[in-house]
Amino acid sequence: MAFARFLVDPPTRWKKYLDLMNVSLDKAKKINPENPRIYYLGGIPVFNKPKIWGGGKNKAKPYFEKAKVLFAKEDKTSILKPYWGEKENMDYLAKCNE
Repeated sequence: MAFARFLVDPPTRWKKYLDLMNVSLDKAKKINPENPRIYYLGGIPVFNKPKIWGGGKNKAKPYFEKAKVLFAKEDKTSILKPYWGEKENMDYLAKCNE
C-alpha cells in the first residue's frame, strides 16, 4: 500500500512512503525470506531511482533475479496461495537485460 501511495506523486512522496515500504519489506523478510514478492517489490524503486543516487537497472537486477529463483520454487497448486508478481518480475528482468 505504501508503494501505491508513493506512485501517486513520487517526487514529493518518496521519502515518507519508500521508507515505510522498506520497513514493511524488512518485516516480511523476517517472517518468510523465501517470499519472492519481497525482492520483486524491493527492486522496483531501485530500478526507477537515478543512477547518480545508487539506482538503475544494474543495481535492481539482483533483486529481480532472486525473485525469479524464488518464484520458480513456489507451490502453484492452490488458488489460495498468492500468485501475483511473477510475470511483472520477468518484465522488469527483461528491462534490466536490455
